[in-house]
Amino acid sequence: MKNTFRRVLALLFAVAMLIGTIGCSSKAPSETETPEEPVVSKEVATEPAEDVHLEIMCWAGSNQEVVPTAVCEAYDEAADNVTINVTSGQNATLYPQMVAARQNTPESPLFNMAYMNGFSTVQGTTDDLWVAPNLDNIPNVQNILEAYRPEQGDLGITWALSPMTIFYNPEKVSTPPTSWADLWNEEYKGHVAVWDNLFYSFLVPTARVLGGDENDMDAAFELWAEHTDQFYSIFTSVDQLKNLFISEDVWIAPFFVGMALSWEEEGIPVKAAVLDEGCVAFPYILQTCAGSSDAQLAECEKIINELLDKKNIEEYIVVSPVVPVMDGIELPDYLKDNYFFSTECTENAMILDWNVCAGNDAAWRERWETEIKSQF
Repeated sequence: MKNTFRRVLALLFAVAMLIGTIGCSSKAPSETETPEEPVVSKEVATEPAEDVHLEIMCWAGSNQEVVPTAVCEAYDEAADNVTINVTSGQNATLYPQMVAARQNTPESPLFNMAYMNGFSTVQGTTDDLWVAPNLDNIPNVQNILEAYRPEQGDLGITWALSPMTIFYNPEKVSTPPTSWADLWNEEYKGHVAVWDNLFYSFLVPTARVLGGDENDMDAAFELWAEHTDQFYSIFTSVDQLKNLFISEDVWIAPFFVGMALSWEEEGIPVKAAVLDEGCVAFPYILQTCAGSSDAQLAECEKIINELLDKKNIEEYIVVSPVVPVMDGIELPDYLKDNYFFSTECTENAMILDWNVCAGNDAAWRERWETEIKSQF
């Protein structure tokens, strides 16, 4: 079996080189944006022989749930024998619950299908959370760029990428950050926020700047143990960070570029900084979950096929910008000349070793709680 995840990391962000050659529209994201009618094929949404209930997880905050929810609702309506409950949340909070369900009720997983990031995908492989989808039921995978396209037997389907960088409030920060080291710049003391336990968003880049890496994190932990007065907040949700920028209590924070694009359009004082060391490259992956029945998996595969329809991918980008890994996607015009969709960003991206990150997560959590968070 080919290791899809390693293949994704090796080629991460290569898709951005294609941006200049595909069509564009002029629509920018908006909190009030309403997607067009989701594409759901009546032929695909055929009724199963038995009643099937599905639990599906998608990301929450800044419109990430809009398109997945709309597609699932349309599918639910098209297939009389299928009922779907969509839970929106974050991998960091829901993943432990998925593990607990797998351990306690292995034939009744918390979710049958889930949106996962690269880090959680590696963790879930170790924790036996995933099952390979039957790609015969997902013909739209043929629209995925060859470098990212899964083969039969692979775990998960990479459908998009997202760069992570430092957000800043241009009304409070006169000179845009140019390095991950700006997170501990004394100018921003008491106005920095980081996501609780999301170590690859700040601790690993800190280690890289200090000459270490995922295998050598001591200097990063020592630095943050000495600079806890930088923090205004340790947040746990997308909307929490959004509100911290609205209130102007937080001036800089590391997060996903797509959120900054959406928030800036809403008039929130936030921009994404271009950093000398590069952004953190981050894959988005659809997973089918172990413990699901054959009937549940079959319906999940059909739904994934609908989610991968070009129109639905385009609508997702409109309401919550991501870098697609599919041919022929029509991007909004405002992304055409955006640095984070450029070849330069591709070549300068910080590629992390997600296997090492996942393997060290428990130890990092303990150090974070005892050495750093306990002082906050």
